[in-house]
Amino acid sequence: MNIDWPAAVGASGPPDVTGDGVPDYFGSEWGNHIDFLAPGGRFIETTRSVATGGYWEIETNPFFGFGGTSAAAPAAAGSAGLIQSLALTLNGEDLQQILELNADPVANHPVGDPQVGAGSINLDAAVAMVTGQNRVEHGSTSSVVDIGTVAGLQRSILDWPGIPSDLYNATKHIIRATVTYTTPFIATPAVWPRVAYSWGAGDENPIAYSPTTGTSPAAWTPNVWLVSADQNGATFETHVYRLFPIGGGEQHWWPVAPAGAFFAYTAIGQVSVTAVGDTPGMRAFEMSAQPNPASQRISLRFTLPSTGHVALSVYDLGGRMVRSLESSTLAAGAHHSRWDLKDENGRRLGRGCTSHDSRRRWVNAPSASPWRAEPTKGTGCQPGTRPFIFGVS
Repeated sequence: MNIDWPAAVGASGPPDVTGDGVPDYFGSEWGNHIDFLAPGGRFIETTRSVATGGYWEIETNPFFGFGGTSAAAPAAAGSAGLIQSLALTLNGEDLQQILELNADPVANHPVGDPQVGAGSINLDAAVAMVTGQNRVEHGSTSSVVDIGTVAGLQRSILDWPGIPSDLYNATKHIIRATVTYTTPFIATPAVWPRVAYSWGAGDENPIAYSPTTGTSPAAWTPNVWLVSADQNGATFETHVYRLFPIGGGEQHWWPVAPAGAFFAYTAIGQVSVTAVGDTPGMRAFEMSAQPNPASQRISLRFTLPSTGHVALSVYDLGGRMVRSLESSTLAAGAHHSRWDLKDENGRRLGRGCTSHDSRRRWVNAPSASPWRAEPTKGTGCQPGTRPFIFGVS
């Protein structure tokens, strides 16, 4: 696994008992550096207790044994390793972004809260993001445009190679670049800059470099960000600075001159929709349901051929609605929903599976409603699981 981009993992624990929506045992410090949570308790680990010879069981004894980030870190690493095994070109920065984008929110704590970061990792959703008809694209560009300047600034340089340590008057140059995807996506993909492979700066001050990490400014992290994106491409921005010694002398560019700015990016999204043969008047979208079967939750991804109101519901094989998942106007393109295997009254329904293949074509004739799954032979479900149908109208 590529570990060129470390992530800070917090530990979730046993059920909340104080009513604040957060497990009461984290097993580690927390703060603004936390990226997301991974399980740090509430399961039986395969680490034996020296005292008893048995296995640690954090759920019944949350303050004793193997837990906290000692458990959360390998859980996160294993999740990242599984995702990378499905898309080998992903690096550590990509894996962190995927885990954050698909994390489940924690009740009463907004995304970015120092206790929870982006939320609790959802491996089902993260795997679905890099599988099926979704495509991973990596790209880069050095074709940049200097769109403007901001004068009257100051920057303090400390131990930067080739630039004397001093306080400088500075002019900020705003640098942008627009990339076009190699193949258009059917909707705006998830896209982010690969910061570790880009070159540019933000508004940091002072500017310091630790020479203990090597001969290049590796201890300093570049700063580039996404400005806008659509299904065809994306625009990124960064800053570079012209430094003027206050007492006069040689001028410098930091970290590079405008022409030296560089942007790398990752985009993940659906490229095409599978057609439904040559049936006249039929439209199609693909729906994936993972995992299948499932015991905790099912992650649904579906693609709409056109913008409109969508009602996504779960039905049993008798046609009775079990749960309404979505009822809103959605744009054409790829969408994501989740079902926690509970009915409308919050009752857990047990282990379930979809009654169609995990990647089936769903069809709709202009005069027909609702969307329906194409017929299959049997349910395809394993013994001991309840089959369900997902309907969209």
